Amino acid sequence: IDVPVSVRVPDGRNVLVLEPHFDDAVIGCGGTIRKHILAGNKLSVVCVTDGRNGIPGLKDKQKVTETRKEETRRAMRILGVEDIYYLDEIDMAKGIKETSVARLSQIIAQTKSDLVYLPWFLDNHVDHVKTNELFRRASKALDLKLNVCAYEVWTPIVPNIVVDIGEIIE
Repeated sequence: IDVPVSVRVPDGRNVLVLEPHFDDAVIGCGGTIRKHILAGNKLSVVCVTDGRNGIPGLKDKQKVTETRKEETRRAMRILGVEDIYYLDEIDMAKGIKETSVARLSQIIAQTKSDLVYLPWFLDNHVDHVKTNELFRRASKALDLKLNVCAYEVWTPIVPNIVVDIGEIIE
């Protein structure tokens, strides 16, 4: 097994983070997001699903979605992220809306992304797999020169790079 390389942050000035659920980016790469912000990088986050099934037992799905979006806005403000986009795919739903593919393609082009973070492509959650497929389809028609980094949320990964967040974890 190769030893992962330690980097301050991966190369990229215009960073795009795709999160299937409203808490995935903070859980999976929140410290790295903060380090990118402190390094002066432009950072945008795309929330893929609408969160309606994120609080089991609550019947008012619109209220759940609104609550989860507000929690995400607050969490991202703490990290220093200002640009948040919502695709509003339905949690755990099969298929991907073509409007989401087109919108993500537009966001990638608009933000001039040169580094994209998303859950590891073998992550064992349907919405995480869907996020990878969404990115593949949205980026297919674009002439991209970017790096892609996976982050861990649900299923452990064997990394090839690591970012030490010890200095900013608080």
